[in-house]
Amino acid sequence: MNNITLHTGDSAVVLKQYEDNYFDSIVTDPPYGIEFLKRDWDKNTGAIEVWQQCLRVLKPGGHLLAFSSAKTYHRLASNIEDVGFEIRDQIMWLQNNNFPKSKNLLKPAHEPIVMARKKGKGNNLNIIDTRVNDRYPANVLGDLGQYQKYFFSPKVSRKERNIGLQMHKPITGKDVGPWSEKGERLAVKLDRMTTKHNNHPTVKPVALMKYLVTLVTPKQGKVLDPFNGSGSTGMAVKQFGGEYVGIDLNKHYINISKKRIEAWEEVIKES
Repeated sequence: MNNITLHTGDSAVVLKQYEDNYFDSIVTDPPYGIEFLKRDWDKNTGAIEVWQQCLRVLKPGGHLLAFSSAKTYHRLASNIEDVGFEIRDQIMWLQNNNFPKSKNLLKPAHEPIVMARKKGKGNNLNIIDTRVNDRYPANVLGDLGQYQKYFFSPKVSRKERNIGLQMHKPITGKDVGPWSEKGERLAVKLDRMTTKHNNHPTVKPVALMKYLVTLVTPKQGKVLDPFNGSGSTGMAVKQFGGEYVGIDLNKHYINISKKRIEAWEEVIKES
């Protein structure tokens, strides 16, 4: 895959091979620190050492965008600020099809995104290509129905989630979760490590990631995702243009990312 580099490993270690001020932007979806399904990888919002390396390899004036949970946003933003980033804003991704996690919690309807910047003169926001209906880009993304003034991006579809994999083949009830309200099967079980399906729990839509990449990256720029997951940021960069480096601890998700990015490249050629 031209201009796409995927690493398996700890980002704090892998990034040491890259020189200072190498990347133009960082767009990433780190762990939320909510111990999702009691998974070890979700005990924090990204190690301090990772954010330190991100600051070092980002060009002066370059932006960092990082997703978070409403419950733990303060920890992520504080850690990013403490290593030397300047917090510039908070972007809200609004959603309209989530489910309440219990009777004692509100239905989740947004995910906050930290917008931070490395001090120094350099990369400015691309407010031309990210306008919506000729309106200045806002710090809200999502679906507001008839009052839509912001960039619209629904949650990832099953087809996009599994592009390049074998999800089109018949699957059994053991491979999937319960039925959704719309009569569709929910995501495959998280402990089923197979590249036939994309079982990553927090897949982001490519359209959303491309919008964010476009907002903070100069044309043909270098984009880093230190928490690559199943490769949605890489797919977005493939469509946007430029170079991409993705890093993930789990080789399983790196393999899924390769398949998804390769398949997405064919979609781009056909469009």
